[in-house]
Amino acid sequence: MAKKKNLNKKLRKKKQQHVMAFSFDELMPKGDTATASGKPREAIKLYKMAIKDLKSPEQTQRLHHKMFLAYLDRIKELDEKNMTLEAASLQKQAMEYMPDPASMDQAAEFGQKAMDAFHRQAFSEMFDHAKRAASLISTPESRRLLAGAAVLAGRYETAFIPMWNTFGL
Repeated sequence: MAKKKNLNKKLRKKKQQHVMAFSFDELMPKGDTATASGKPREAIKLYKMAIKDLKSPEQTQRLHHKMFLAYLDRIKELDEKNMTLEAASLQKQAMEYMPDPASMDQAAEFGQKAMDAFHRQAFSEMFDHAKRAASLISTPESRRLLAGAAVLAGRYETAFIPMWNTFGL
């Protein structure tokens, strides 16, 4: 039994060393995939590894936002399992990565401008505002708004990019 446990430990360590060799641009999509597939714990680990390879403030902002969302998913997961103490502990950690309130306000403002443009049927303007809102804070709602605006504005090549990873959203 001890040999099997040591073998599993060695395999996990080898896998982790392999993953740690990845760059920021390689780790972010892996973290996004883990988040999308309902594995927030794995996503948090991958994002923490990506922190070591940050190069710009934009990358830092993007990573912190994704970390915050992954922590929220993990907190929800723990709450569903009635692990309230663990969830409360993670909530404190999540606050370290909370996006800047100013950018959240700006994103909401641009989202509202996009909806106003929709009601006026100014679809090109709607697309511009939705794109700005999604670049400030990438949420499922902002991505749906952007995809809808892209279709209405005839920007089909933009509407169907999976998960908006190409634009760093």
